[in-house]
Amino acid sequence: MNICALGFFATNQFHALERMSLTEKYKRTNMLTDIFNDLDEVRIDQTFDDLSVEEVYTTIPCRKPSKSEFFRVNPDPKMREKFLLLEHQEAGTFGKDTYLVMPTIAKDIGDVPGIRPYLIVPCVVRPNDTPILWPVRLPNKTLGRADKWAMSALEVLKQAETRWVRILPDFQLQGHICSLPTAEWPEPVFKDLSLLDMLKVAFPEDRIIATSTHPIIRSLRGEI
Repeated sequence: MNICALGFFATNQFHALERMSLTEKYKRTNMLTDIFNDLDEVRIDQTFDDLSVEEVYTTIPCRKPSKSEFFRVNPDPKMREKFLLLEHQEAGTFGKDTYLVMPTIAKDIGDVPGIRPYLIVPCVVRPNDTPILWPVRLPNKTLGRADKWAMSALEVLKQAETRWVRILPDFQLQGHICSLPTAEWPEPVFKDLSLLDMLKVAFPEDRIIATSTHPIIRSLRGEI
């Protein structure tokens, strides 16, 4: 066979490979034999661990569970703490952004509306046990009356420690009520994350107010 013929043959083989499926290409290029000739080469034994993948969360929302979500609260008392938070909604946007306020500057920004104490508790939401941080507003003791919305939210929190619930507003009662499912669901799986780990994800640097010159504070004061 002369050189031209060899070149023509090689070109045809190349185009034939291009037209093959990925499986056919793999078989042709790797010259696979029948792998089932030796079953020991294919099967796995009882000591084989599953191909588990570690979940790394790049975002954990700090928000109240929605009216349509069934959720559970982590019952560990070490997995909850009180913080100062500021919920702020930019004009023309949907939803509120939550900022963590350092208590060291609380007196310096006492004129800024919306800064309140909250109890932050980890929750998981069905159906995938998705983690969130629920900021439960603590009762306002300066109202001169019972803060029913805050107190009833804390009661729902207690219920959610042992059962799946939804939190719903009842405007006639001026408070929250919990709705229970009729189905029997398995117990939740809480992620192997400390409260500190979750807070670090939920509150990146731009969501922490550590000085009175933070853009959100300046905006609320009308300085910018």
